[in-house]
Amino acid sequence: MGRSNSVFGFVVIALIIAISSVNGNECPNTIIKLLPCKGFLMGKGDISVPCCNGVKGLMKKLATNDDDLKLKNVCECLKKEALSIGVVQERVKQIPHLCNINISLPIGPNVDCKM
Repeated sequence: MGRSNSVFGFVVIALIIAISSVNGNECPNTIIKLLPCKGFLMGKGDISVPCCNGVKGLMKKLATNDDDLKLKNVCECLKKEALSIGVVQERVKQIPHLCNINISLPIGPNVDCKM
């Protein structure tokens, strides 16, 4: 049963990647980058190197992207996903410090994505 769940998970991730590349949707790509952070963000365990690498990769992508619509979509995606999976907000606020990342944007569920 564990093996079939792993295969199913891989298929779902592959479909998300395929759909996002066809539709240009940033949300699935964002979620995949931050997937290693899920446990930490839900209050389970410590921050991990893959989590920090995912956040750094996302920040690098956002820093080089001057498309306001894409940035707004990523912001809205993160807010929606954080609410849907029950992210612990205090954990979110710890990530910049724990991953040695300088984030000048406000972090939280009430951030204005219109920037």
